Amino acid sequence: MNLLRAQPQFGVLWSSNLCASLAGWSVGLALSVHVYTATGSPVATGALVVSGLLPAIALGSLGGVIADRVDRTRLLHFVSWARVGLLALVAVSPDNVIILFVLSLLQSTAMQFYAPAEQATVATIVPAADLPTAMSANSAANNVARIAGPVLGGTLMGLVGFTPTIAVATGLLLASALMLLPLRSTANADLHADGLFGSWRLGLRYLRRNRPTRAITVLQLADPVKEGALTPLFPVLMLGVIGTSASWMGAVNGAFAITAVLATPLIPAIVTRLGYRIPIAAGASLSGVLLLVLALHPTPWTALAVFLLSGFPFTVSWVSANTLLLLTVTPSFRGTAVSTVSGVYAAASLFATAGASLTAEFIGTIPVLIAAAAVQTIAGPLFLVLSPTEQHLFEGDVE
Repeated sequence: MNLLRAQPQFGVLWSSNLCASLAGWSVGLALSVHVYTATGSPVATGALVVSGLLPAIALGSLGGVIADRVDRTRLLHFVSWARVGLLALVAVSPDNVIILFVLSLLQSTAMQFYAPAEQATVATIVPAADLPTAMSANSAANNVARIAGPVLGGTLMGLVGFTPTIAVATGLLLASALMLLPLRSTANADLHADGLFGSWRLGLRYLRRNRPTRAITVLQLADPVKEGALTPLFPVLMLGVIGTSASWMGAVNGAFAITAVLATPLIPAIVTRLGYRIPIAAGASLSGVLLLVLALHPTPWTALAVFLLSGFPFTVSWVSANTLLLLTVTPSFRGTAVSTVSGVYAAASLFATAGASLTAEFIGTIPVLIAAAAVQTIAGPLFLVLSPTEQHLFEGDVE
């Protein structure tokens, strides 16, 4: 919280993002429940998830390239107000599932421009020494919203129904857009005069030659493999294999976010003491080992303990890796780096989810989870091999 007071511009951005994240998690739950209730089709509910991934895959690094070429603050304002309008349209057309899918797709499309502009802006307005603290604060806000948002969305859905729930979420997005108004414009450094395609080509060439970026991309490919298996198979594991209840599933899922929130204030001290490479690698591998424990010993209390313990190392690894990405990429390509890594992540998530679901039909849930856990476990050592040593990490290691 000291950083929010010391850096008022970051405080503006952080407060706005917290409000928007709360709206996003609320809407995610409300939409999935509403679509399943309206259609009775698990396929339709799954397609809703896919509609959120497609823009990241289709746009790739385009959103980041645009964020690197325009005034990022104006882009943030524009996208924030566009999201308010799109969600308001959901509230006035709740019975047309096709329109809901289209609006969900457009919301996700808007985020492909917002996310890289937001992260690049954080790296611009916050001094490099304070960036781990800033990224940790953003992670804490998202995890708080991850806990509170579904609770809010589920409670409202039960009390007042779908349309009033969306109206409340629209109000939260409106508040987020208003909170963002005091954010001052910041000029992008080293704007390119090569046109959109030229900037995209230069950015991808730079990222391919940047060793830390390559290492982080490979590391973060392991997480969608894990999540791609765990997301569709989590209900099967909990309700079928283990035999728990839906309420226990909710408790297990929330346990992860609790320790993730607890981890965030410690991340700056961890990277200051240990550097970036060890926390990133150790956190990724430990979260894989814990999932392996659950796969080999699937019981209700093992599931609760594994998710509770996993939140801490995974968050340390994930926040440290994204902070390192911003610190080791030149300012003029930060947006491109963020969106490119996100696009790769989304594509891997889509293929991993489909692959895990189909494979589990033939070999069972447990072998698929064991394979996913193994991939996550070896991602840590692989990152150490691919990344420069700590003393060379910030020397502009571009081949």
